[in-house]
Amino acid sequence: MEHRRLTLLATSLLVLSLAGGTALRAAGTPAKCAAAKQKAAGKKGAAELKCYSNAVAKAVAVDPACLGKAATKFTSSFTKAETAGGCAITGDATSQESAIDAFVAATAATENSTTACTTPFTDVCGSTCGGSGFCDRGCPDTSAAFRCVNSAVFAFSSCLSDFDCQAILPGSVCVSFDGSTCDGLNVCAAPCP
Repeated sequence: MEHRRLTLLATSLLVLSLAGGTALRAAGTPAKCAAAKQKAAGKKGAAELKCYSNAVAKAVAVDPACLGKAATKFTSSFTKAETAGGCAITGDATSQESAIDAFVAATAATENSTTACTTPFTDVCGSTCGGSGFCDRGCPDTSAAFRCVNSAVFAFSSCLSDFDCQAILPGSVCVSFDGSTCDGLNVCAAPCP
């Protein structure tokens, strides 16, 4: 009788442990979730930089539809990773996307200028801005190099960084309004390649 009871108990524990292990595998693990999210972030960054690369190569403005497609794929992949379960952190898509967008904007702004700018508003720059390129200080770091931006494609803003400009004018960068300070009334402008 005792042997039968122990066999039943052992079988029950085995079934429960297998069922528990299956449930954990089905729900995912924190490492799998993090890896899937990082993969989605990397793909978004690569896709957006490809959008900028194509624009520079063709000497045109970046295609908002191209950037939108990258954002849609990122959201879908990120949601899929969180839906699989097991994530240590959830609801962080917006912060992750902001970090990616800031990186892409900084990279695109750094690589888009083909003319050295030294003086705000007086240096003509940009091979693809049809004569409307001008030099201005980037915000928030006014000690950094001047940026060549298109005076025909801009929006007044309270931007303090490139990230602030993405919702106003996709692909734009934040530059000072007066050429020297970033006082909150700045301009989001399209970079000139």
